[in-house]
Amino acid sequence: MTSVIVPAYKEGHIIQRTVDELARVLDSCVPDYEIIVVDDGSPDDTCKVVTEMAARSPHVHIETYTKNHGKGYALRHGFNASQGQTIVFFDADLDIPADCIPVLLQRLDMADCDGIVGSKMHPESVVDYPWTRRAFSQAAHLFVWSLLQISVKDTQVGLKAFRRPVLERIMHLPHVDGFAFDIELLALAQKAGFKVTEGPVHIEYGHFASTVTPSSIARALMDTLGIFYRIRIKGVTFEEDNRKH
Repeated sequence: MTSVIVPAYKEGHIIQRTVDELARVLDSCVPDYEIIVVDDGSPDDTCKVVTEMAARSPHVHIETYTKNHGKGYALRHGFNASQGQTIVFFDADLDIPADCIPVLLQRLDMADCDGIVGSKMHPESVVDYPWTRRAFSQAAHLFVWSLLQISVKDTQVGLKAFRRPVLERIMHLPHVDGFAFDIELLALAQKAGFKVTEGPVHIEYGHFASTVTPSSIARALMDTLGIFYRIRIKGVTFEEDNRKH
């Protein structure tokens, strides 16, 4: 089974389209799947829309809680509820088309790797996004590389696929719930000896100005410094941990 985990916050206006697109693509490329939408304390009708879809489809599931915690918390919660041996993280806003998923899954099956992440910097990627986003991505990559030397050049694209044993080993360890969760997860995967590569994506950004603010950038920078301290200075162990988030 393939489990697709979709963190969602105030996505009531688009979540039905997102789940429909995921189902269309997954029907054509995997033998069995589940779509787990994690409603991260949305004040809108995100939960209501997905609950109605889940009642009509055995492939669709909803996980919800009342307080907004952030993307990292939502992904951990969704992983704890999942059953698949392949785990896909997919952003709800459809800036990345669901059609990109089969390409990453095929490369994960064929490549000698434990995970694969969509990357704007992959030579086969087709990306339409403003120069401000391009400059931010380049600066973020240099900053993250200087601290953590993660082999992945682009940590923030909202499409990632992992073999389940990778996440069983590390998913309980991240401290970050915000934008820097992806950085921490990939740094932990590398520290644990897993091989994560990059794959191509097609991206059309429509939400850059509304989702990435100066305050969120500052928070991500501080979180990244914290990740550097915990992993590179303090050190981390990979003991089994059955905590639920």
